[in-house]
Amino acid sequence: VDLDLSHQMMTDQELICLSSVLHEDCGRVAVTLNLSYNDIGFRGANALGLALSEHTQLQSLNLSVNHLADGAQDLGPFLSVRHLDLAANKISVLERLPLMPNLDSLMLDCNPIPRLSPAITNQLQSLRKLSMCGTLMNNLYMTCRVLQDLPRLEHLYFQRSAQEVCFLPADLPRSSTFAAAHWAALRPP
Repeated sequence: VDLDLSHQMMTDQELICLSSVLHEDCGRVAVTLNLSYNDIGFRGANALGLALSEHTQLQSLNLSVNHLADGAQDLGPFLSVRHLDLAANKISVLERLPLMPNLDSLMLDCNPIPRLSPAITNQLQSLRKLSMCGTLMNNLYMTCRVLQDLPRLEHLYFQRSAQEVCFLPADLPRSSTFAAAHWAALRPP
């Protein structure tokens, strides 16, 4: 079941109320939950995470274009979520994430994140796809050093603007983090 509540101008308080309903009813059957383009802050998202933490059906959660800011680090646990979209939330610090042991795909596009903390790799061990287009990461070399500790990462999307594509540094070791084809495709000619 897909539940699309995007573009509803939903606030934290409204999501907190909705979370209790989702916990009792929809949380057991909702597979995709789209809450993009609302007015949700970290308090509402945290209540949602706590309400849905025990449910194993939710696979995809879209919280893009809201107002999570740096409170994204304090989201409630999403134990079954495989795809999480946090794009365009004004997240500038990302030292940790909520417990998401099955997270396969993470979208962080259009957030002013200047760097990734090495500690975050412990929480993203199952991650295969990471998109960081439009972030403020200006040291791709250090970012890749952090990301090489993700054993399943296969796809990294990193572009600062439509006119500028950043390439992976040629001297980084070719670990199991990235398939050789991805390294070759991302290196400059």
